[in-house]
Amino acid sequence: VINEYFTKDVSEKILSEYGPQDIVTANYVVANIENLKSFFINVNHILKDGGDFIFETIAFDNIVKSSALEMINHEHYYYFTDFSVDYLCRSSGFTLKECIPVSTKGGSTRYICQKTHTNNDDIRKNIIKVNNVFEGQFSSFRESTLKQLDIIHQKILMYNDQGFDIYGFGASAGTQIILYASKLEDLIKVIFDDNL
Repeated sequence: VINEYFTKDVSEKILSEYGPQDIVTANYVVANIENLKSFFINVNHILKDGGDFIFETIAFDNIVKSSALEMINHEHYYYFTDFSVDYLCRSSGFTLKECIPVSTKGGSTRYICQKTHTNNDDIRKNIIKVNNVFEGQFSSFRESTLKQLDIIHQKILMYNDQGFDIYGFGASAGTQIILYASKLEDLIKVIFDDNL
């Protein structure tokens, strides 16, 4: 076990101790890495030529489609679309081989990126088409989300004005997003978290 940040020095240490790797995986951590390009370059550095970097992350387009505002929170530096992952791959010595939808966390994507010096033009054409559709969905997401937040605010305000004490229950990160986006921070007395 190497209990250090994944820096260039650590990638050199891995290479010297274990040699080049066939596969590197990273599930549900890539969105939390501050210097993402450096991370991708370090992953590329420890892979054999033709090796795969496989990672899963929350798909931003699924957040938009499902209006899952609570998935946008302080824990994530980044949110990904196929288009953004393709760009990151190309700028870090990878080719994006596959984008596989998975149902985890309300809709995620498993990306398979291969260490290579060529580009997969077929997947790029499809990604560009999907990205153009996504841009229209994002505007709709914004309008729909603002409307939903206003409805939530008005209902809670109505109950508060009637003298009800209002309590909440939910995972803290997602709950905080809804709470502050709906401007309810002064109206909810207590939030119970489902984690011990």
